[in-house]
Amino acid sequence: MRSASGLVVMGLCAMATCAACADERPNVPFGPTTGGDGVSVVEADEDSGRTSGDDEDAGVVDAGTDASVPASSCEQIEGFRSIDSTDLKSATSTVTPADFVVTRQAIRWSADCENPILTVELSDGTCPTGYGHQLAISFSINDIEDGVITVGGNALLPEAESSRITARYTRPSRLVLPHGTWGTCAGVTGMLVFLEAPELTASASLQARYEFLLTPCDASTNAPIEVDGSFKLQLRFTLNEICPTRIH
Repeated sequence: MRSASGLVVMGLCAMATCAACADERPNVPFGPTTGGDGVSVVEADEDSGRTSGDDEDAGVVDAGTDASVPASSCEQIEGFRSIDSTDLKSATSTVTPADFVVTRQAIRWSADCENPILTVELSDGTCPTGYGHQLAISFSINDIEDGVITVGGNALLPEAESSRITARYTRPSRLVLPHGTWGTCAGVTGMLVFLEAPELTASASLQARYEFLLTPCDASTNAPIEVDGSFKLQLRFTLNEICPTRIH
């Protein structure tokens, strides 16, 4: 039988080891702020301007939010890789880069109700924020409502020409080279194909395939990078719930 002092020493060593592991965890970009298995949401608190949930470090809701309902959702999924773009399933899956496997997908609403943005976040890791290897695709809600973003093909354009669809792909330093951030900030080519008309009603599905050739957005000398895959997510809330006073 081990002595009590021996158990204490072992416990302290285990705590020190865990602390070292936590220090090695990469810094990750801000994302939906509650997590766990299945689907989780963030609720905006009108009085405090902060989100409420299980995580006491839930983050801050941007000024201008006029809703008291969840502003984002996060879902754990099983990572799935497709062989090529013709093999993409009607679900969330990835083709390239070869090491990009999505196990967390999230939807985040902006706080700007005059020009609202809906962002789809596809990343590795777990809710709430993933582990930093992430593709974020943002859509102008006004352009969805006006039919500018529609079912079928939607060409990706540099942000100087159009902000109806923007993208950012991040590779943290813990991954093999290259590292950095790519997106639609400069010259870019690609297509996002909605398989169903993008609707903003509750429980509607956002289902699309994408083939992007993104350029560096971090002033690096990295070459453009190709990001191909598909996603299928369910909206948990409507724009009217997020922005009840919005007039468009």
